[in-house]
Amino acid sequence: MTEISAVTGLRNTLQNYPTGVTIVTSISKGNPVGGTMNSFASLSLNPELVSVNIMSGSRTAKAIFEAEKFNVNIMAADQKDRAVLFSTGDQVMRFIDGGYKPGINGLPVLDGVVGVIECDLFRTLEIADHAIIVGNVTNSYVLREAPPLIYYRKDFHSATLQ
Repeated sequence: MTEISAVTGLRNTLQNYPTGVTIVTSISKGNPVGGTMNSFASLSLNPELVSVNIMSGSRTAKAIFEAEKFNVNIMAADQKDRAVLFSTGDQVMRFIDGGYKPGINGLPVLDGVVGVIECDLFRTLEIADHAIIVGNVTNSYVLREAPPLIYYRKDFHSATLQ
């Protein structure tokens, strides 16, 4: 076995763990903001809590801290292009085509997603250059039946439902 750095070893190991893909959205100064995230989890059903891990200095994190609310858009397998755009494009380009409407909480719900979880900011924990953001779920709804988009081995895939 070849010796590698701890960071490289962790990265190589984690790429073998498939995760669901979400786009977390919020609003800043009246403008929609969002980013692709695969570090999302359900924390509790009573009370209803979810978490996302995000770079503390990102525009999306700053918008969540400012608005004190956010939406988790669960991506469908046919939304790979949008997931790539929201992970690499600038914030203006992410929303230039529209492709969203306001949710019950007024924040962006992206067209074509499998479902949405709307949250009020409950708690944050800053660790290194990231924040664990915990949201209190205020609304959640399924918008369509479709296979989810997953991230595995540095690429997006469809989770085929059988």
